[in-house]
Amino acid sequence: MTSTDISNITCAQFAAMPEAEQKAFVIGVANGRGMASGLFQAYAGAAQDFSATQDERDAIQASFKTIYAMMLPLLEIDAASLLNGIRSACKRPEFRDEFVINALASVHLDAAKALKQKYDAAS
Repeated sequence: MTSTDISNITCAQFAAMPEAEQKAFVIGVANGRGMASGLFQAYAGAAQDFSATQDERDAIQASFKTIYAMMLPLLEIDAASLLNGIRSACKRPEFRDEFVINALASVHLDAAKALKQKYDAAS
């Protein structure tokens, strides 16, 4: 298999996969999210190193902390829950032709916004 044989899949394609293939896909997503998080942290560190001023370094660090805090709940989801979350997101008709990862990100972002609104309302 060459790298050109690997492509993103839509929710419709995911739903049509046998369960074993869905689980394998989720394991790949689980491993990928950890790798992406590590790269994000490395890039933020490199950006700080290239910053000309302390204010720029502080702004990058603050942005990194904000984004990482939003990502953390997704990074902590176990593989079984991640599989259930993808299945649930892909059942939404508006995501049928969307890539699985985009659908999951949209659902996660919606949940993060709802939690923020609830937190803000309670404050």
